[in-house]
Amino acid sequence: MDYQKRGQTILLRLYPGDEVLTSLMDVTKKEGIKTAAIRGIGACDEVEIGLYEVAEQHYEMRRFNEAMEMLALNGNISEQNGKPYLHAHAVFGRDDMSPVGGHLNKAVISGTGEIFIDLIEGRTDRKVCDITGLNIWDFSE
Repeated sequence: MDYQKRGQTILLRLYPGDEVLTSLMDVTKKEGIKTAAIRGIGACDEVEIGLYEVAEQHYEMRRFNEAMEMLALNGNISEQNGKPYLHAHAVFGRDDMSPVGGHLNKAVISGTGEIFIDLIEGRTDRKVCDITGLNIWDFSE
């Protein structure tokens, strides 16, 4: 992985074998990021995505081990309990051009990854929602 900071944006380039979330967490820690928006594209060959079942309050996970285009990566960086917290969703294109997508748990780059991290002033905390069980933004402070 390589990255450059340009103004309030970090350009992150990933190489074959780099894992997207691990790389984002590394940059987050190195740069001391408290709040940011994430967007990107790339090519992956090992992906794990999920769908949150609100009624049951758990994720249904699916793994894919095939060549796929990362058509859209969207998410954010915040904090929970004083530690960096990544929340990302992604859509991937399969070889038959059908899309699959959901909450991103893992994506290993096979070709390249190009990700923008747009820095946002201040710090955003998270808390567990009593209704859904999800970790949501906490604006109470």
